[in-house]
Amino acid sequence: MKSFDHGSKRNGYIYPVLKHLAQCLSVVTIIAVLCSCQTTDEPLNTTLNKPKAEAPPPVAAESEQEAVALTPVITETAPKPNDAITGKWYGYWETPWGQVSEVLIDIAHIDNNRYRINVYESTEEYAPIIAEIDSTLSVQKNTLIFDSGEVIHEGKGVIANGLLKGAFQGSENGTFVLHTINKKPDINLAGKWQGQWQDQWGQQEAVSINVTAAGDGGYQFAAVESFEPGAMTLFTLNGKIEDCGQISFAGQTEIWTGDGKGYTDNQTWSGTFEGDENGYYMLRRVTP
Repeated sequence: MKSFDHGSKRNGYIYPVLKHLAQCLSVVTIIAVLCSCQTTDEPLNTTLNKPKAEAPPPVAAESEQEAVALTPVITETAPKPNDAITGKWYGYWETPWGQVSEVLIDIAHIDNNRYRINVYESTEEYAPIIAEIDSTLSVQKNTLIFDSGEVIHEGKGVIANGLLKGAFQGSENGTFVLHTINKKPDINLAGKWQGQWQDQWGQQEAVSINVTAAGDGGYQFAAVESFEPGAMTLFTLNGKIEDCGQISFAGQTEIWTGDGKGYTDNQTWSGTFEGDENGYYMLRRVTP
């Protein structure tokens, strides 16, 4: 009878069991290790990510001087001068008694919203300054408020449609209408102009002027009877633009003989005339 070794048989059964148990334990161990690495509810990340760098803590100032140094400095830009205001303006002022005088001023920027108005003695190129008026530009950027001056103590002027119009009080009271002045290279008078003129007695009449360029670099001013197209020409004057930008004209006709001068910003043209009748005029451009 063949005998069996009970020890060998037992070993034959136990070894496969132990081998299988060891494999199961290895899998469980790996899963446990991976689970221990995942500390949030986010999906398991099996890639190798670099640790994120944390922002450095804010630097604390150790002294008041350091605190000032660490405080950011915010600088405010000073308001720039308003180009629509600065420069020379020409026109007229009128007293409550009907006295009309031409006036030439120059507006200069001082600082922030402050401006200084220099009033000239006449419209001549080298005329002296006879008055200085300090003023403030309104928040809306369209009104100059006069607040100091020897001749004019208070008043204001509103800027609209290329004109500076307002009133003033002081040693003289009245109203004014001004427009800017262009230099000679920027002026082109050719075209149709319409407006009104007023004589020394206060009588006002409408006037229409057709301006054409002449061959010598000057101009011809034809005053017509009315605003209607094809209106009859009343008289013609010869004119030119001086180097300083002043417009001068003269003529001798059956209706009017004399001369005059004026200034323009290419949209408004105003000035004075002297001769058979004296007065002033203000015109607006109708066609280029």
